[in-house]
Formats: sequence, C-alpha cells, structure tokens
Amino acid sequence: MDVVTVGDVMIDVRVDADGLEEGGDVHGRVLVRPGGSAANVAVWAAESGASARVHGRVGSDVAGALLRDELIARGVEPALAMDPTADTGTMLVVHEPRERSMVADRGAGGRLSPTTCPIGSRRARSSSPVTPSCSNRPPRRAARLWIGPARSSWPWMRRRGR
Repeated sequence: MDVVTVGDVMIDVRVDADGLEEGGDVHGRVLVRPGGSAANVAVWAAESGASARVHGRVGSDVAGALLRDELIARGVEPALAMDPTADTGTMLVVHEPRERSMVADRGAGGRLSPTTCPIGSRRARSSSPVTPSCSNRPPRRAARLWIGPARSSWPWMRRRGR
C-alpha cells in the first residue's frame, strides 16, 4: 500500500447562495459530496496512481454505505469501522459572497479510536506513508498508532511530489 490515511470520512453538503436571509428563504445551489480530510487525501493519492487505503469510522446508515461505495469507485480501499449507534459525519459549508461558514458534525468519525479503527497488519503500519487527519481526541490516538512506525515513509511522499 502506497498511501494510508486515518481520520475523517464524511458527507460534505455545500451551499452556494448570493446571500442568506436570517429567518428567510433564498435560492441557491446545494451539492452533496463525499468528503472528510482522510478520504480526500486517499482519493487524491489514488487519482495520482498510488494505491491508497483510508481508515475511518462511519455510521451504519445510507451515508456510510454511499461513502464506502464512492471510495471503492475512486480506487481507494475503505477500511471503515461501522458504528451502529452514530450517524455518519456531515460537514455543512455555506458560501456567500466573500464569506464561508462551516458546521461540522463528526458523528461516528468522532468515535474513531485505537480500539475501533481497523488498523490492519503490523507490516502495513511499518511500510506505508500515513496522513493523520484527525483533529481531536479520540481519533488522534488512532492516528498516532501509525505515525511512529511510518515516519520513514515521509520521504517517499516528498519524492512523489504529492
């Protein structure tokens, strides 16, 4: 495996509008896309020709199934823990002229931990570059399992120019 990422796998909801009206309705464009920093990095790596795997946590809901299918379609191996009690994370991004606001619901991704992350083999941990994209605890602890053994792989990523 060339690139392994650990962290957020979520749905992005992007809203583009000329302006929001407090307490009112406006017309705009709404896009729903796969997202999450770990998923995005893995997809970019796969699109550049690298083999890629993403480790994360999603809900056992439609959004989680959609994300798994999209990762596979984009050439990424999904190593996703399924959370039966939490929804898949969602990021709402609202774009207005010269403004951007974001609301994050990390959902199941916020429960990613060393005990729930399907980490894989010790050999993979020691030979794969890692992109930890977990911004807080407990997901950060899961990413740390990979960082130490994988530090020797960082030069590989610099050589690839990615």
